[in-house]
Amino acid sequence: MKSSQNGVVLLVALMVFAVVATLSIQVLNYVEQSVAVVSRVQSDITVRHRLLAGEAWASTWLVQQLHASDRLTSPDTSRPWHLASREFVLQDVPIQVDMIDRQACINLNDLADANRTKAVQDRLLRLSSELSLSDEWVYLVKDWVDNDQVLSAAFSHEDEYYAGLQPAYRTADSPLADISELRLLPVPEQTWLRMMPYVCVLPQDSAININRLTPPLLRAYFPELTERKLQALEARIASAGFSSVEELINWPILADQALQTQDWCVQSSTFEVLITLKDGSHQRYLRTVLRQDEETDIVVPLSRSFVAFDVLSKALVNEQIRLPND
Repeated sequence: MKSSQNGVVLLVALMVFAVVATLSIQVLNYVEQSVAVVSRVQSDITVRHRLLAGEAWASTWLVQQLHASDRLTSPDTSRPWHLASREFVLQDVPIQVDMIDRQACINLNDLADANRTKAVQDRLLRLSSELSLSDEWVYLVKDWVDNDQVLSAAFSHEDEYYAGLQPAYRTADSPLADISELRLLPVPEQTWLRMMPYVCVLPQDSAININRLTPPLLRAYFPELTERKLQALEARIASAGFSSVEELINWPILADQALQTQDWCVQSSTFEVLITLKDGSHQRYLRTVLRQDEETDIVVPLSRSFVAFDVLSKALVNEQIRLPND
């Protein structure tokens, strides 16, 4: 009898031990998973702080440049939109920072403004011609952002076309939120790559920096100027530029262009910053849009994205994309 009782006690002890061991293993697995999650979160926070350090450097660089000179210049005249490229090491990790001027362009969002659509569309058509590109993309963008379902051209598309795709979607019928939205349109990637340095997505009615316009954009903005006057304008921009919008509007060569003060500026205040952190075989990214406050001169971020750069953003730092040869 006593031997039987001892056997029962031993069996119960073994069962308790098995339960405790199982619970211990589950607790250890949970702790291990929690530690892994915390480690990943801490690693992600560290990476983001390093990327934000790149943004802070870009903000400081812009403030210094804007205080030192009335005009920002690019070290590469064949890619004037690319203001700077810097690589530095932070805690043994290389960080690449590329600065892009985003206020020397044609604002695609102005196509959504019924009062400006015609003028902007004509500029984009001229720009497309200057770059030897098909102009179909202009009508596709126009129909994407306008608030109607009327086709601008026979080959353009509205909701009916996009609803038939897989997955289906509709036109925005509103200004573009981000340049990557253009990838939803049936336009060859090579067309977008060529266009990226010359078009941008800004709030509607944003002023354009005359001192940063490239020859293709000057021809798009000023089609009525003779070649001699265009050359004079290019020479003025390449040398002293314009110190004020009033000086631009009153310049004799442009006196008959009916320029509006609110459409122009002489110093860019919106910039795109592409930051790449190179950690071994892995890379992490931050795309920031910076803007200088007109009243305080402080540079502040308008938006941030930590996802991998879209191919259209990459086009802005692509060394193969340069001004067309005359």
